Amino acid sequence: MESELDVSRGSIWHAYTGNLLRSLPHVEQLMDALTGRTVVTADHGNMVGERAFPFPIREWGHPRGMYTEELVKVPWLVHENGPRKDITTEGSDEEMEAVDDAVVSDRLEQLGYME
Repeated sequence: MESELDVSRGSIWHAYTGNLLRSLPHVEQLMDALTGRTVVTADHGNMVGERAFPFPIREWGHPRGMYTEELVKVPWLVHENGPRKDITTEGSDEEMEAVDDAVVSDRLEQLGYME
C-alpha cells in the first residue's frame, strides 16, 4: 500500500522532538523510582527521508525487510540506582506455552513485524 507524504522532514523531526520532550520527565520519574539497573531503549528507529543503499530513493517510516542503521541502531541508556534487584522466575513453562500462537502473531502483525 503506497501513499503520498505531504509533510516536511522538518515537521516530522519537530513532532518526534515534541514526543521525546513530553516523555522524558516520565522516564526520569521511573528511573528515580526503580531500584537497581534499568535500561531505557526503543524497539526500532524510523527513516526520515534518508537514502536507502543500494537504491537511490528516499525512505520514510519503517519499511518491512529493510535494515539500515537508522532503523536498527536504537538508543540504549543504562541507569544504575542502588544495588541490583534479585531476579527470580515467576510462572512456569506450562503457563508460557498456554499463550495462543495466533494471538502472538496477531499482535506482532499489528505492530508491523509480520505480514
